Amino acid sequence: MIYSRKIWAQDFVPVFATATIWAVHALVLGKKPKAVFWVLFLPICVIQIHYSGFALTATVVAILILLRPKIDWRLAIAGVVLAMALAVPYVMAQQKNGWVEWKRMSEERSASRWSQLPPGMTINPQSGYPFPRRPPKLGNMRWRS
Repeated sequence: MIYSRKIWAQDFVPVFATATIWAVHALVLGKKPKAVFWVLFLPICVIQIHYSGFALTATVVAILILLRPKIDWRLAIAGVVLAMALAVPYVMAQQKNGWVEWKRMSEERSASRWSQLPPGMTINPQSGYPFPRRPPKLGNMRWRS
């Protein structure tokens, strides 16, 4: 179950990222100021899917600051507000439960967990769960630690 959710999120991000790049292209090179809605809406939605959305959003903001395309500010605000509105149910549920899931996720991802691992264990970067560190097999040779 956990594996399937992780794969879905990671496989769905490129769809949004590609659409974001198309929107940036339409805004900056195509000179279509109405594309700013999608330029701001899509990367904020990616944040809700996967943490890599922060990098995409930062990149888009940097492009907008550096290239200064003509922007329809009403559509820019609408894109940000609508993307934030999609997160309202999640925030309300977290607030209702005392942010339990958020706190648990923060504990699992914290650096203190790395120091508490027994020797020979590492943290899986995708799931955050510990797993045994296995040396790679190289034919008849074995990795020596």
